[in-house]
Amino acid sequence: MMRGTALTGPLAVRGDAAPPDPPRAALDRVAAIWQAEKARRGDALFDGRLFSIRTLAPGLITGWLAPYSWYVAQRRDAALAAALDIRPLGVTGIMICDDGIVLGRRGGGVETDAGLWELAPSGGVDGEFRTGDGSLDLGAQLLNELVEETGLPAALATAPPRPVALAEDGESGITDVGLLLRIACDAAAVRAAFAPLAGQEYAELAVVPRDALGAFMAGRAAQFGRVSRCLIETLGLTAP
Repeated sequence: MMRGTALTGPLAVRGDAAPPDPPRAALDRVAAIWQAEKARRGDALFDGRLFSIRTLAPGLITGWLAPYSWYVAQRRDAALAAALDIRPLGVTGIMICDDGIVLGRRGGGVETDAGLWELAPSGGVDGEFRTGDGSLDLGAQLLNELVEETGLPAALATAPPRPVALAEDGESGITDVGLLLRIACDAAAVRAAFAPLAGQEYAELAVVPRDALGAFMAGRAAQFGRVSRCLIETLGLTAP
């Protein structure tokens, strides 16, 4: 079940919560699953870090940085959830260029939502970007995803990305922060920047005029991501 919440004020994200202490049997199971994943997907699979939520309250999210291998293992074996307690936090851009809203169709080899359309860019929160007080900088994280996933330079942003909504997925345990991102370019520039990256994170990008967004989603009802649908509906982006 999806739950969307519009944000009306600032949002802080703190990553200093204590991590869980899983039993040895759970860690051994994680290691076995991770080795099987590496054998299947190759050495390019990297055990980085992702932010896992501990508490979620108005204006403040707290959590800790979990190994990516724990997240993959929990997805493969739901029995590990009690010991690992991975509840990932993600960022999703509501990116608006001169010609409309930017959407992407996920590549076939990504971990989540392969082949589905979603708001672009999007990604996990790895703790690399911080504000002056040590809080996680979600805006900087999103701009990094912008460059990596679309090829567009961060300098095109007309203002820092601003959190405007939450989408909580009760099925996957993932919560996404939707950030409004306006960029100063047209659809042709979006396509040109993305062309060298096609087939990586996204198989294709589309720029959809605001008044055509509802029809675009209706025509791809089974191929549209739940999180992005939730954010779009929460923000009323398909309203006349």
